[in-house]
Amino acid sequence: GRSNIVGKPMASLLIQSGKGGDATVTICHSRTPDLSWHTKRADIVRKGIAHVPQGRGTLPELSVEDNLRLGAFVFAYDPAAVNQAIERGFTLFPRLAERRAQAAGSLSGGEQQRLAIARALIFKPDWLFLDEATASLDESAAEEMYAQLKRQLPGATIVSIGHSRALRKWHDRTLELQREPGKVGKLVEVPA
Repeated sequence: GRSNIVGKPMASLLIQSGKGGDATVTICHSRTPDLSWHTKRADIVRKGIAHVPQGRGTLPELSVEDNLRLGAFVFAYDPAAVNQAIERGFTLFPRLAERRAQAAGSLSGGEQQRLAIARALIFKPDWLFLDEATASLDESAAEEMYAQLKRQLPGATIVSIGHSRALRKWHDRTLELQREPGKVGKLVEVPA
């Protein structure tokens, strides 16, 4: 099922992510962000937390470049930093640079997923939440994406939520949401 990290505690995110079946939550590294229930969304990003939602989360009417520009809003008072951040997004996924003026909604599902990930990475977050991030990608594209994440975000905490067991090889720890029908689930660490 869909989950939403913005404005909800991580425990709620983890439990809600498994609706409709067992889900695997994989965690790489760990550091605790300083958040409260009343933290504004923009402040969450400024604290170094990024989220790539299930279903890509791009704005289909806007160009690829404008979607990246939205991810660079933390640099809003420094136009040079905004442009540098956008170019960093294009460096992560060069195919997006070829389509910079194209409407995001006209991209393939995998390209939209790369755009959403590039937008989240351009400000180099300390925490990255990926909700079904590999759902629109084939295995080689998923491998490429996680390799980029490891290169671009060394030392960052990466939380991936998904149903693919292939996620395990990219993370240090794996937690599975296990539950019986009609009962509240529990997170259980799965040995590597």
